[in-house]
Amino acid sequence: MRGRFVGFRNIEQLKQYFPIDQAQCQVTANYNVAPTQEILVLLRRNGINTLEKYHWGLVPHGAKDSAIGAKMINARMETVKKVHHRMPAILHAQDYTAWLDSANQDTTGLLAMRSERTITDLVFRPVSRQVNSPRTNDPGNIQPVQLELEF
Repeated sequence: MRGRFVGFRNIEQLKQYFPIDQAQCQVTANYNVAPTQEILVLLRRNGINTLEKYHWGLVPHGAKDSAIGAKMINARMETVKKVHHRMPAILHAQDYTAWLDSANQDTTGLLAMRSERTITDLVFRPVSRQVNSPRTNDPGNIQPVQLELEF
């Protein structure tokens, strides 16, 4: 399984972690977020941090149908010249404002932030194979399971 994550916090809980000024969408739990689904995105526009939903997937400019994004989920970085002007990253809270500020064009500082100050001490746990289907969306998806080793 690749390209999955969970999002189960409500808006009030998210506001404890992120500088959200307003939400332009419903926040619902998803225990199996898969490519091609909508994901929560925090954007800063005109000095206001806004939570919105965006389609998760690489859809080429000029594509007639956004469904092409499902076929491109495993596109290699080398085949995509410019993916996004501000790549997603897992940052420390003190870096949120600088990262979200689209007026911040300090490329050197932003690259340093991304390479030197991103959070990398994530914990990975094996989970049930039921997450292989995006239709399976319940809290059981994030319960650790015992790995069965085959020799």
